[in-house]
Order: sequence, then structure tokens, then C-alpha cells
Amino acid sequence: MNNKKNQYLYNLKALLALFVASGWLFSSAALAQDIAPCVYFDYGFVPFDRACESLKGSEIDKAMVEEMSQRVGEFQEHWDVYGTPMIEMIIKEVGKPFRYRDIIATMSVCDFYSMSHPLILNMRRFLKNGPEAQPHSKQRFLALVVHELLHIYISNIGLEGLPMAEKYKDEPFSVRSHVYLMALMKMMYLKSGQVNAYQDMLDLEKEKNRPIYLRSWEIVNELEDYQAFVKELREK
Repeated sequence: MNNKKNQYLYNLKALLALFVASGWLFSSAALAQDIAPCVYFDYGFVPFDRACESLKGSEIDKAMVEEMSQRVGEFQEHWDVYGTPMIEMIIKEVGKPFRYRDIIATMSVCDFYSMSHPLILNMRRFLKNGPEAQPHSKQRFLALVVHELLHIYISNIGLEGLPMAEKYKDEPFSVRSHVYLMALMKMMYLKSGQVNAYQDMLDLEKEKNRPIYLRSWEIVNELEDYQAFVKELREK
């Protein structure tokens, strides 16, 4: 059983490495100081979902595949109108350019988690034919995309030498990286007056009950002033 699982993980990592090596994901031309990258959403059952389906050994519901194929433009339009300004606000506040001019976000309906490197979005919970009794809102879609983009943004800035990262050096790396990400998201929501969207994000995290995320939010909301994390990124 362990050998089968290890082989699955090895094959999946190889597939993701192929995505990166192929150059499908990022255009590395630097942007102007305060311009958000252009994010292009794309879906195709081939290659990722077909490979993921095969490696996981479970068939993907073809109704989800068809729905996702038909709704890419709808999500693209929503991001262009509401999501791009959110990222642009963060870039202006931090004062550091986003490293990439263009980013391709690969949408997936395979039962696999979202990630930033490469940029893959699990869209299952946003679909009418997905596993949720009530599909998640476009507001949560925006939060997902912003979250993954901020992983890219922060990794390019780097955490080396930042006082808060040093203060919480005994925390897992995932916590240390997420506290900066969540501070930026909190700033974005509060500065733009999206208090309800901010609360919805917190409610979702409590519902999912993921220890890394809950600990990160505890630090940002209860133990520290979130603005301190933003200030450190700005001054790095």
C-alpha cells in the first residue's frame, strides 16, 4: 500500500515538474512597480486532470468536466473585474513589484489541493455539479486566487531577515509564511471596506479547521498587529 502511495506521489510530482519546465505557467518579465499581473484561467481535462484521475485511481465526474469547460470565461471575467484590483491594491501598499507579467492559472476538478507553484486551482467546490450541496461563492473564488498569488508574491520578496519571521522561527514554515499572507489579505479586505468578505474568509477557515491556518490567523488577529507584517514586507 505504501509503495503504491509513494509511486503515486512520485508520478504526480513529476507531472507538476513537467508543467513548470514547459513554461506554461509564468512569464518572467518584470512588471511596473504597481501593476498587477494578468492572470489567465485555463481548463482542459488533458493533461492534468486526466493524469490526476489515473494516478488517484478514481474517475472524475464528467458533469464537472463539462461544467468547468463551459464556465472558464465566467470566472475569468469575474477575476478581471474584481480580483485584479485586489492584487493591485496589495502591490501598491507593499511597494514591491510582482515578478511575473503573465500567469496561467490551471483549473482542476480532480480531488487535489490548490497550490501556487505551479498555480493550480481546485474548482470542485465552486461548481453546481461539484461535491458541495451549495456551491461556494465567487467571493470565495477571489479569496482562493488571491491566496495562491500571494504565495508567489511573498516567496519572491523572501522572509529572510524579517523580525516577525525570526520571532516565530519555532513555528512550522507554513505558519511563518502564512502570517504574512494573511496579514496582506486582512489589509486588503479592511482597506477596501470588504468587511463581510473578510469575515466570510475567517468563517470558512474555522469550518475547515486546518491547524496551520488557524494558528496563522491567531497570530495575525490576536497576538500581533497585522500591520507589522505588512510594514516588514514594505521595508525589506
